[in-house]
Amino acid sequence: MFKIKLVGEELIYEKKTNFEINLTKSTYYLSIELTINEESEISFEFNTESKVNLSIDVLKDSKMYFIKQNQKTKFQTKINLKSELELYDLNDNETISSNTIINLDSKNAKINYILKTVSKGVEKHSLSIYHNSINTTSNIITNGLNINDGRLSFIVSTYIKNKMTGCFANQQNRIINLTSNNCKIQPNLLIDEQDVEANHSALIGGFRDEEMFYLKRLGINHDDALKLLISGFLLNKVDKNLIEQLFSKYWRWIYEPWRFFNAKSKYCLFWFRSNYFKTKNIKWSN
Repeated sequence: MFKIKLVGEELIYEKKTNFEINLTKSTYYLSIELTINEESEISFEFNTESKVNLSIDVLKDSKMYFIKQNQKTKFQTKINLKSELELYDLNDNETISSNTIINLDSKNAKINYILKTVSKGVEKHSLSIYHNSINTTSNIITNGLNINDGRLSFIVSTYIKNKMTGCFANQQNRIINLTSNNCKIQPNLLIDEQDVEANHSALIGGFRDEEMFYLKRLGINHDDALKLLISGFLLNKVDKNLIEQLFSKYWRWIYEPWRFFNAKSKYCLFWFRSNYFKTKNIKWSN
């Protein structure tokens, strides 16, 4: 796997001939242009407080991982596809706003996009997919875990123009909200062609009662059952070795519930076990 890191205002990577990358600094943004000329597997890690404007041209089938951790910034991403791309957008941030545009520009171009995020503050992800050619495919999965003072929103829009026949568009959006704060999912399908297949789903809430009931029937206690549900939700459809280091703290701490309480909290451990995560007095911490 080829690794790229953005640290502050500096790009760190090994020289490679199968793609081109350039960084331009301006008053408002760090602009990064990346062109992938050969089949590649790329990990792109972001560690910056600067606003990022990222443009990617994918000419050959590739797999990419975006890793955004402890960010408080804005991301503008534009991806132009002439082949297939499998993209994993992994987020563990305080506050972030991201706007992603994906253009499917060639016949049979395909995007598999999976977003995973743990929201602890105001977080907004906007995603727009344009089917600009026939027989193009978009599979979009957005999964968010909302905790602490999190206010998470997904806005996902798929566009299929007239005469863009044979296209397939799928959206699956879900937020597990473990707070009393409001979250938002806005799925949009804007289609001007009959010869296509398109669907979407949107779900906001906690884990289903039957999920917890089933695990308890197997002899698993409440805290361990919650750990399993959180880990399954975040790890689903993502390489376990890649994501576990980023997210494992969110299910490891289920074994240590006293760490969720701040010093001023008047709530007892019994209350926690009966009403997990449903109050702002409960905090996730490192």
